[in-house]
Amino acid sequence: FGAPVGGVLFALEEASTYFPPKMMWRALFCAIIATLSVQLLNPNKSKKFVVFEVTYHHQWMLVEVVFFALVGVVGGMAGATFNTYNPRVVARRKGSALMKAWPITEVMLVTLLTCVIDFPFALMRLSNSDFLALLFSDCSVRDAKTDASLCSTAFSDQVAIFLVGCACAKLFLAIISNGLKVPGGIFVPSLIIGALLGRAMGVVIQTLHRGLGDVGAFAVCTSSSASCFDPAIYAIVGSAAMLAGVTRMTVSIVVIM
Repeated sequence: FGAPVGGVLFALEEASTYFPPKMMWRALFCAIIATLSVQLLNPNKSKKFVVFEVTYHHQWMLVEVVFFALVGVVGGMAGATFNTYNPRVVARRKGSALMKAWPITEVMLVTLLTCVIDFPFALMRLSNSDFLALLFSDCSVRDAKTDASLCSTAFSDQVAIFLVGCACAKLFLAIISNGLKVPGGIFVPSLIIGALLGRAMGVVIQTLHRGLGDVGAFAVCTSSSASCFDPAIYAIVGSAAMLAGVTRMTVSIVVIM
């Protein structure tokens, strides 16, 4: 994310119980050196050291704070769902003699189930970084990261349903996958699930504005010739909300995102 201060706050808020001031300065210095080293080495060959870099050409409005709060509630509930059911799955996995005896078989079965769920949909087959970049893409700027299906206004209701369905599928897979005998984490999956839910909410709000016109809460759009609501902004808000719901972090997520 290219946020050394956010990395230090993450370690302070999530990973440690004792963090003296001198260690904080050392951690900040190491994080800055690491950021500069990655920028110099350019491992992604893209001349960008931020993997999930986003540039928006849309200015959010004050009325959207209410909608952002709704996205935060949805993301928090999704995070609570993960935190409720994943420990139960892990506990049952630890208590099962069959799963203890056949851990590789369990991984293969979960992998097969993931392929069965993801493969029918082209967007679900993308890598996590590409999928997240697509969800964060701005429809007003058509480039290689923009997908026409996500920006369709004629079938916006179907787009919203598809996004919610993908979020539910990803949440289910995250619940059963986290804790397998393979290296992995919940950070990026949380971002993707939240981005799916947030973008779906943005599409719904955009569709309501298009159907109702500049009335009520949408009256502030009368002076704007462009679309007042950008689903991509709701995607990044949803990512932060879901990540906060899963990790219970607050300040570090604000700095990182």
